[in-house]
Amino acid sequence: MPLLRFVSITVKTTWEAIEREGQLDQQQIEHKQRELSARYIKVIVELLRDTKQNKDLLQQKIDKILKEVAEKLILEEISQESFRTFMEAYKTTKDAMERQPPFGGIQN
Repeated sequence: MPLLRFVSITVKTTWEAIEREGQLDQQQIEHKQRELSARYIKVIVELLRDTKQNKDLLQQKIDKILKEVAEKLILEEISQESFRTFMEAYKTTKDAMERQPPFGGIQN
């Protein structure tokens, strides 16, 4: 095998390995971002289930969480897709809160 062809194949193989590694790294980053978003969603859902707090206090808490998530987006610790998913949960939680009786808790 000519040396130039060998070098070309080696470079190509190395480049493909680097690309695969980069793809794996990107997948790990995206997985962590989805996990972070899921944790925030879980927190707001748990807040909604807390029947002991009034609406104003719950609203303050979920607004604080929204601020945290927005900051994570700015820092690129959460993806835009994960942020959109969180926002859907946030909006759903706010809508549910508006339908709650004055002392909190989910209506049955």
